[in-house]
Amino acid sequence: RVAARQKQASSFMAIPQVWGMTKHPAIIESNSISNCLYASGCSKPQAVHIWDLQREVCTDRITGIDHNILKIFSSSEGQPNLLVGCESGSVLYYDLRDPRHYISWSEPYEKRLVGMAMVNNDMQIVAGYANGRIKVFDIRAGLLSKLKDFEGHDSVKSRMTSFAAHRCGTIFATASTHSVKVWNSEGQLLSTARPHGNFLPRSGSVDVLAFHPTRHLLSAGGSDSATSVYCSYG
Repeated sequence: RVAARQKQASSFMAIPQVWGMTKHPAIIESNSISNCLYASGCSKPQAVHIWDLQREVCTDRITGIDHNILKIFSSSEGQPNLLVGCESGSVLYYDLRDPRHYISWSEPYEKRLVGMAMVNNDMQIVAGYANGRIKVFDIRAGLLSKLKDFEGHDSVKSRMTSFAAHRCGTIFATASTHSVKVWNSEGQLLSTARPHGNFLPRSGSVDVLAFHPTRHLLSAGGSDSATSVYCSYG
């Protein structure tokens, strides 16, 4: 079987560059249902550029953010909702149908934000932090009201290194240097994998998690150049 040759279909500069300014990592999030791309970072770490991928046109910008952006998450069903995670540990929630965009935010937190996602039909937000804490917020009232705040990983023995959510919106996963855990949208632990156990042991930490888009399979990668695949309900 001959592998198909990949060809570049298009390219464009999603984030304007300002020479001489401090560069930050690029933060990119795309949504195949809405055909939108959200970009931040580089010389514009406190703004989000919204692109129409079909027309390759920047249709809007979100500005006025006080802290550098670390994470962006778009609604799983193509709804015009967007999450922005900041260096301050706060999570900003936007409704892109509103000309003002801005809806609500969570309080700043002293630990680094590892990841965030919308769950339960985009009615709740889950956020994971480097000290192992997991927070669940409700957005149905138009405000981010905290429902739960619990320890997902022991902050003394290990820190949270990665976070991922399934697009079905019912499960999410977190990883530390010692374990990979899968949770349901209510914050209940479903399963735990030990990457450093006797079966297919890893030599490095798990730094990246990703779910299969339609199946309950979870892949984990890290500094040891190995990738493990787990059944997320196993």
